[in-house]
Amino acid sequence: ALMALAGTVYLSMLGKQLKDLADINLQKSHYAFEKLKRNFDAPFSSPFFNEFVIKCGDIGKLTTELQKNNITPGLDLGKYYPELKNHMLICVTEMNSKEEIDKLVEVLSGS
Repeated sequence: ALMALAGTVYLSMLGKQLKDLADINLQKSHYAFEKLKRNFDAPFSSPFFNEFVIKCGDIGKLTTELQKNNITPGLDLGKYYPELKNHMLICVTEMNSKEEIDKLVEVLSGS
C-alpha cells in the first residue's frame, strides 16, 4: 500500500508533465530497441511503451557481462516461460540517459 501511495503522490505531482514524461519514456525505449535489433532478433512486432523483448544467445553470459559493467540485466523470460528460453525483457525509462542506453547496447552487442 505504501508503494501505491508513493506512486500516486509522484503522478499527482507531475500533473500535466505526465504526458511529457510518457513521451520521453517512449522515445528512449524505441531508441534502445532500434539499436539492439541490429544485433538481436525482435520476436514480437506489437507496439510497446517502455519494455520490449530481444532474443539472445547465452543469456547467462550476457547477464554476467551486464553486471560486470554495473548495468542491471533484463528479465530472463525463460525462467517463467520455457518457450521463451534465451529471451530477455528490457525496460528503458526516463531514468536512463542516452549514454547508459548506448553502454547497454555496446555491452550486449559485444558479448
